[in-house]
Amino acid sequence: MKLTRTICLKIIVFFQFLSLVAFAEAPVCAAVFDSEIFGRTVWIQNPRSAPKLFPSTPHLQFSDFNVKVVGDLSSGKTPLVLIHGANSSMETFLPQAQNFYKDRAVVLYDMRGSGNTKEPGAGYDLNVMADDLLVVLDGLKIQKAVLHGHSAGGSTALLFAALHPSRVKALSLEDVSGLPYKARHDLNMYDTSSTIQFLRSMKSSYSSIENLVADASLILKGRPAQTTDHLLKKSRRGTTFSPHKAASIEELMLDVGTRDLSEAYTQYNGPILIMKAEYTSRYLSEEHIKRIQILRPNAEMVVMTQSGHSIHNDNPVLWERALKEFVERVAP
Repeated sequence: MKLTRTICLKIIVFFQFLSLVAFAEAPVCAAVFDSEIFGRTVWIQNPRSAPKLFPSTPHLQFSDFNVKVVGDLSSGKTPLVLIHGANSSMETFLPQAQNFYKDRAVVLYDMRGSGNTKEPGAGYDLNVMADDLLVVLDGLKIQKAVLHGHSAGGSTALLFAALHPSRVKALSLEDVSGLPYKARHDLNMYDTSSTIQFLRSMKSSYSSIENLVADASLILKGRPAQTTDHLLKKSRRGTTFSPHKAASIEELMLDVGTRDLSEAYTQYNGPILIMKAEYTSRYLSEEHIKRIQILRPNAEMVVMTQSGHSIHNDNPVLWERALKEFVERVAP
């Protein structure tokens, strides 16, 4: 996406205007900018003032999950499980899954509260998500799988591999480290270069600047986003975030952003592939990479060019090539 400095400055002014209006009209709300929430500023109820939803975490049965298997689980090859990130759905991986099924079965599922899976009011931390993955594998009678997780899905896969190493043939992480980072952050509106980088990273979600600005305006007014593609619309169920939904996403993202899964790299000793996006660094920084190389010197690292946080959407050809080569080598 080629942007002129004038257009960037207009975007900066617009978002500054949104901030002023929102704080003037909705003092009980908080602005959370996170690329896990599709790279936009989302105005939600302040999590500090949000009510406690349930005293305990509801357990989900296999029948509560929306699961799709592409290919034949009895093919003899280790199945590949694709795990989406927070506030997304299995459909983000569906186009890519079609290209794997001739070689091996591919399993996709909506995490709790996403897509068509049941949406409990509480229990959106990584431990619960790892337990949910176990329910899905057991329900499909899969004893061992190759796991690929994007963002929060990657943290889920990493934790699962540490808890159940015998169930994981190999592990692939997409733009996530499993190490702490600042989960909630604001876009620096005075830095044009960071604005350009942000827009580049979101190119798979927005076809134009006008669409990005239009969605920001709609969300500010408490209305659903309307300009993005069908994947984003489906992941939002066509409705705005409720306080409960917002609190659940905040719960998961705070856990992902503050959880230190360093020990997982030593508790699981199988093959690991780590995909790093070219245009983002917060979730998988140079410091994270250095730490991982100390913990697991044999972990494979690959920088995915021309891609933001959602590598599988931004550069699907390179994503597929890297993942296929890895999977065929470690799980023939």
